[in-house]
Amino acid sequence: MSTKIKIPKRGGNDLELELSEATVFVGANGSGKTRLGRWLVKDSSNIQNLRSALQNNGIWISARRVISCPTDVEFKDHVELFKQGSNSSPHMIPYETSDFQLVLNWLASEDNASAVRYRNECKANPNNLTAPPETVLDKFQKIWNGVMSHRKVTIIDTKVKAYASNPDGEYSPTDMSDGERVVFYLIVKCLMAYENAIIVVDEPEIHLHRSIQIHLWKTIQSCLPGRKFIFFTHSIEFAMGYGATIVWLKAFDGKSWDYEILNNPGDDSEIPDELKLQILGSRRPVVFVEGTAGSLDLKLYRSLLLNYLVIPVGGCSEVIKSVDALRKLHPMHHLEIYGIIDADRRGSEDIEKLIKKGIYVLSVAEVENLLCTEEVVRIICDHNSIDFGKQFQEIKDCIFDEFSEKLETQIADHVSADISRKLTDFKARDKDQITGYINKIRQELKNTNVEELWNQKQTEFRKICEARDYQKLLSVFNHKGLKSIVAKKLGHTPEGFESLVSKLAYSSNHNSRYVDALSKYFGGFPMIPTGFNFLSTTAEVTEEHKS
Repeated sequence: MSTKIKIPKRGGNDLELELSEATVFVGANGSGKTRLGRWLVKDSSNIQNLRSALQNNGIWISARRVISCPTDVEFKDHVELFKQGSNSSPHMIPYETSDFQLVLNWLASEDNASAVRYRNECKANPNNLTAPPETVLDKFQKIWNGVMSHRKVTIIDTKVKAYASNPDGEYSPTDMSDGERVVFYLIVKCLMAYENAIIVVDEPEIHLHRSIQIHLWKTIQSCLPGRKFIFFTHSIEFAMGYGATIVWLKAFDGKSWDYEILNNPGDDSEIPDELKLQILGSRRPVVFVEGTAGSLDLKLYRSLLLNYLVIPVGGCSEVIKSVDALRKLHPMHHLEIYGIIDADRRGSEDIEKLIKKGIYVLSVAEVENLLCTEEVVRIICDHNSIDFGKQFQEIKDCIFDEFSEKLETQIADHVSADISRKLTDFKARDKDQITGYINKIRQELKNTNVEELWNQKQTEFRKICEARDYQKLLSVFNHKGLKSIVAKKLGHTPEGFESLVSKLAYSSNHNSRYVDALSKYFGGFPMIPTGFNFLSTTAEVTEEHKS
């Protein structure tokens, strides 16, 4: 049965959506997901075919699932129990404490009624015995075993039985974990849906481990052909992994929604699907940075840029590609997209080009050098009650000595980088372009005076040493060992020092001081976005920093 819905869209131009076997509505907290679910269930009287399907047989599963598992069941008229479960509008009710008891009574009663019918049929036709029919309890066992194979749950007589791996490991249903009880409830609740039913689920991932979230719902769906599932979630992983039509809910003003239908969200750019929806689900402006999950880059950036959704994408080239791709899609998401990368021996001309693209370059050679700045050293000295003046002078002396010792290597690295950048700006669409590029390389190499480049860098670096310009040194000195030098002088291991800086940067007592101290090293990047409302995204920021 074809079911189409038209959801009120802010500004008019409502979009018509044909429900597929599964439709996922995804959005940030406050985007109106639960309200839309209730509207579909109760208020969408103008959507005749959907309303009819819901009234005749629809199931609404609320996000509120603090479930106590019953230990006993009662055999009653399963048809009457089915009607009771509807509360006058078939199954369109939020979760209530008594609902689980009713659901289990229905499960056991349907199984019992089926057994009685089969026994009577066998008595009536002893010479024409057939295999027993599949009951709802059989379907439940099939789904449960496919998802929770390490646990067994069944109903024997009037008792709910739970086992750990084998019959000897029986335990009370009241001792089941939150996840086990939720899986138990969800499976049985969905089994109450007859063919052509619509099952609406608010936050399908609640209380479920990531490893089984999609697997559970896919298993339920595969055992219930003909039903349509509507999910409302803020989980990017669930939305991307389920393989369904995705509707991105942006906002709700109390009457209508701002939304987009993403039938093929991965077709438009080089951005991975999961990353794109992570951005779509955010209310904050986005900044791409170098690094990976758990890296110093990510920890430091997230502690300093609380007003942004900070996403690590690997190296500087990935940052540049991500910003370019998402900025091209600006009409779809309307978010501000930025990038931050290390200086990495870039010249002023290169930096100016990047800023025009929304990519800012740190005024230190690499992000680790931020931990070596005078401002960070002062904060750590204050925290540890250390004499800053004496300590910082010793740190400067050690780092200048290290720079002098590695001067030849640093000059070589900078000259190599200058030449490399001239030769790597290459894109070709045909054979002639390739030939032209090769000729360009030959000319560039011919015009490159290595001696002149070397002397320029040597003069620049020697002036830095003579002037003892520490800030300038940090802008050109690429050396992972600098952090270790500073850490040792301040009485910490490199890991301990990094952890302390990150901890203090996150703390409410020190965060503003870190931001004020280090903002000058961010190449003009807007540390606080224009028009940003911190209160509206506090929950999102807190959740991100837990991960």
